[in-house]
Amino acid sequence: VEAHTTGREASLDDSLRYVIHDYAKKLSENLTEDIEVDSLALSRNYKTAEIIADELRDNGVKVNGPTIDDRLGAFVGKDGETNLLSPDLPRIWGDAEKNYQHVEGVAKEDRGMYAWAEYGLDRAEGGISLRELACRMGQYVLETIEKDLDTVVAISNSGFIEPFMYVTLDMIEQLDKTAVEYFFETDGAVRPLEGITITSYDGETVEMTLPN
Repeated sequence: VEAHTTGREASLDDSLRYVIHDYAKKLSENLTEDIEVDSLALSRNYKTAEIIADELRDNGVKVNGPTIDDRLGAFVGKDGETNLLSPDLPRIWGDAEKNYQHVEGVAKEDRGMYAWAEYGLDRAEGGISLRELACRMGQYVLETIEKDLDTVVAISNSGFIEPFMYVTLDMIEQLDKTAVEYFFETDGAVRPLEGITITSYDGETVEMTLPN
């Protein structure tokens, strides 16, 4: 819980590095072309990106990076020392985990993301909103597609990926659903080393595959 005081404090658990190595090794089985690895500036994200890049190289994949791109989340600058989000959001996440109360259909480990969904995509005091965060990530995705690269692995954070999912789904469906509705429809928070897959066909048709 204390690791979410500002959202920056949690570090990469060294005892679980093997999980990242196994993930990258499995990923390498489907990659023969050159790939790019991008990461949020936060230390734990960048270390994850380094492990993935090194493991891919060890398995014969040509890798560019990892390269830091601040649009992959809210933590920007050297070591992700600046949080662009409204100061309310890290506090809300931390309080939700510390003062956990059972909510039907919400796993305990998802309570922080659920609290953000309840807070809403558009509220912000003294920082950017979750919708603005999603738009920054959307800009990254669009520009990455336009580069016409073969494969890009981008390391972000749970809490940052979900708003992008919600906003993208809302743009597709145009049903004015709430973030809470999308939280349940997408089975809660994204798990470690899970994420979304975005496939571009000839730079025109784009397919988004959700983790669940």
